[in-house]
Amino acid sequence: MIANATAVKNVPLIFKRHEQKYVMDQATYKRLLAALQDQIEIDDYGKQTISSLYYDTDSYTFARRQLDDSRYREKLRLRVYGNDIHDQQTAFVELKKKVTGVTYKRRIVLPYGQACDYLGKRAPVVGATDDMNYREIDYFTQNQPLTRRTAVIYERSAYASTNGLRLTFDENIRWRTEDVDLRNEAVGTPLLAPGMVVMEIKIPQALPFDWSELFAKLHIYPQPFSKYGLIYKYGILGGQQCLSVI
Repeated sequence: MIANATAVKNVPLIFKRHEQKYVMDQATYKRLLAALQDQIEIDDYGKQTISSLYYDTDSYTFARRQLDDSRYREKLRLRVYGNDIHDQQTAFVELKKKVTGVTYKRRIVLPYGQACDYLGKRAPVVGATDDMNYREIDYFTQNQPLTRRTAVIYERSAYASTNGLRLTFDENIRWRTEDVDLRNEAVGTPLLAPGMVVMEIKIPQALPFDWSELFAKLHIYPQPFSKYGLIYKYGILGGQQCLSVI
């Protein structure tokens, strides 16, 4: 049966937001944290490992769409938080869409083992037929030949700001296309050179002006960045071990 989302701490199941991404080295990362120390603090999610399994077609349709100029993009993933992943651990099946720069996400909560069965074996989720998120995700999975899986793992530090923004910093991003069961040890090929950090800011509309000034001073500028898309372009397709510059 579908998991009880109310049992999972502070879990929104529908998102609509703008996201800005930035890539920086360790020195810049430390200067930024120092400059914002009075305005941000570690949030409820703190620091944790995030492991995701991206599902795609044989030709990597959805990975390729992350890299083009399409006004509409979508991707499906299974995500878990923390280490020592097991069958009963809370997992999220997420359908993420980006439409003209705005990100939308729907997700359902299932135990990890059941989520794998649902996506891999098309096992039904009992009791979910009245759930709009499930119906949309199920329609997607029923109409796409999802034959490819890519595991993506990284360490995330999450912060909340006094002006209502949320910032995340992702390090040690790695991936693999073999032995993709997330219950196995969280190893893989690095996406970026050692020490590189990806910052993402979830914003309602625009970045506050004083933050824009600070970012310019530190030479931090927003740029398109899709972990999954870049893994496909440079790793799966290009055979590169890691990227020092995006």
